[in-house]
Formats: sequence, C-alpha cells, structure tokens
Amino acid sequence: MADNVFYVIDTSSIVHMEVTYPRSNFPNVWNKCARLINQRRLGAPDVVFVELKRQDELVVGSLLEWIEMHKNRLFYSPTDETTRQVSKVMKQFKHLISRTSELEKADPYIVAMARERAMNPTFDNREIIVVTNEKISKPSQKDRKIPGVCAFYDLKCIDLLDMIKQEGWVFH
Repeated sequence: MADNVFYVIDTSSIVHMEVTYPRSNFPNVWNKCARLINQRRLGAPDVVFVELKRQDELVVGSLLEWIEMHKNRLFYSPTDETTRQVSKVMKQFKHLISRTSELEKADPYIVAMARERAMNPTFDNREIIVVTNEKISKPSQKDRKIPGVCAFYDLKCIDLLDMIKQEGWVFH
C-alpha cells in the first residue's frame, strides 16, 4: 500500500471500473476505492461528476448510486490555482479537448488538479498520480490524451489496474 499517494482519477477509469469490475460482482474493488476516497487519497475535479452524469447509458443503477454516495468527498471544486493551471494546459495542448465531444471536457482539469497538487509542497508530501484508462495508440495522439500531457508535465500516469496493483490489493 502506498499511503503517501493521492490519485486524481479520470472519467475513463471510473467508467472502466463499472464495465470491468461491476459492483455486484466485485464489491471489494468498490469498497477499497471508497476507503481511498474516505482517506482523501482518491479524488477528481467536479467536472468528472458532470461527465459521468452525461453518460446516461453507462451511469445507471449501481454506478450512479455509488458516485452520488461519494460525491462530496470524491469530487473537488476547482481552486483559483486549478483554473490557472487549466489555462496553461489548454494553451500548451489546444487539442486536449475535442470541440465536437461533450465527454472530454474534464481532461484539462484532471491534469490541472494533479499539477496543482504536485507543485504544492504543503500537500502532505504525497506523490500525485493520475489514473486514466486513456491510451495513446499513435504518436499523433500524445497531445490529445491525458497520458501524453502527463508525460509532458512529468506527472506519473497509470491505469486503474496499475492503481490496484500499486495499492497491493488482493482479492480472493
């Protein structure tokens, strides 16, 4: 377990958790994520909540119930510094959000939240790790996907399964 880590989780990883580890079949995955939330070690910008609510076909039943239950501790409102970081990220990575998609608006906020916390030495001296299930499949996507932007800013970026492994979670 890595108690000194704060994870900034992306919409894609929360949706991936619902699809790959349904709560009815894998309750311990969800319980352990809830524990991270309660320990203030897992969070997301509140725009992730908005994105999740827009995905009607995926955010039904169990996932909607779970995000509503954890809404006040999982989702963070942007600070002034987050907003400044979003501007910097968008200036550097103009294609990070698609003008045609309604579902990619959180990406600069994910990176900005991670940057803000990584640059703040008073943030409990925690390592900041972005959790996203976005993948870069071709070089032209590196400025359009969270992993490429994180690499540019020297932010560690892993997927949900790697977070489970890093936390040392074992399920029997």
